[in-house]
Amino acid sequence: MGIYTDSHDGKTYSINIAYPELQMINNNPDFHFCWMSENEPIRDENSDYYEDESKSNTSSIGGSHLLSKTNNANSINSDSSSYYRRMQQNNNEDKKENNEDKKENNNTRRVLKEKITVMTAAGKTITGRVWHWVCGPCASTKLRDWFLICTKPYPYISCRKQAWN
Repeated sequence: MGIYTDSHDGKTYSINIAYPELQMINNNPDFHFCWMSENEPIRDENSDYYEDESKSNTSSIGGSHLLSKTNNANSINSDSSSYYRRMQQNNNEDKKENNEDKKENNNTRRVLKEKITVMTAAGKTITGRVWHWVCGPCASTKLRDWFLICTKPYPYISCRKQAWN
């Protein structure tokens, strides 16, 4: 769908993100391309990259950030990563429901933390939040098992002019 250029090492990646999001993240020093193979804990929901979150509190600012988009083009309350986190959480919930040892009244689930420390493809160690990820095959790109991390807090303003002020 688009070519992302990492501002930290100048490498380009064919990723499944289109405009206007691609324009916002391209050559943006707040965004870093990362490989899951260099950050194995991101695949393990029992790692310290994850925390417990109450299912009844999914709209809070902490934890998984399961917020919906607004109709205002200058203000987005959700990242692309929200969709992928919801998919992962649904898959994890399905696995947990099939587990015989599951407690009947378990109202928590494991979600990515707001801040995790990872190794970027450029070889830097940074702390931020997962903005978008692809685990396995994906349409529109041959790249597998990667993610983008953003060093700015949630929500990231999508208007390029506002994002740098």
